Amino acid sequence: MKRVLRAAMAGGGKWCWRADGTIMLGGTWTSAMRCVRRTGHAVTLSGSNAVQVFFYPHQYIVRHDNITVADGNGPLAGGMRTHGPTTLVNCTFRSNSTPSFGLCAEAIINGGKLLIIGSTFVSNAVTTAGDAGAITMRSHVSNVGSLKAINCTFFGNTIPNTAVGDNTISQTGQ
Repeated sequence: MKRVLRAAMAGGGKWCWRADGTIMLGGTWTSAMRCVRRTGHAVTLSGSNAVQVFFYPHQYIVRHDNITVADGNGPLAGGMRTHGPTTLVNCTFRSNSTPSFGLCAEAIINGGKLLIIGSTFVSNAVTTAGDAGAITMRSHVSNVGSLKAINCTFFGNTIPNTAVGDNTISQTGQ
């Protein structure tokens, strides 16, 4: 399955999952490919607590449907770092972490337009100190980006040495 996935990633096309399974990534996924999981299949992309799962630069338009992003560990975000328009539908971000200090989030750091529908963020953790347990909106330019979350669930997302609720979402500019 990894060989077929690599070929689809190289082409920047659409990938439909047709089986259950976990793909253990050996490096960060940087393709502009759209990931779609068919109903009835459980697909997890795992960073194996060693790598960030996704990184998308400004020019990428991204959409992920019905996937789990788990065990990512990388600079600024363990699960996903994205700068362009991104849509997530019915996704789960679970047990992602970052050892970074300062402007970071465990699951997603975003500098563009982010739309999240029906997704779950659970047990994501900054291991030193950071901005948010789940999502940080951040940009190197004056426009920080936008976030719209509809029917989403956030729980168990943590930052050490804080006493503020679930530490779910933050917005910072630089």
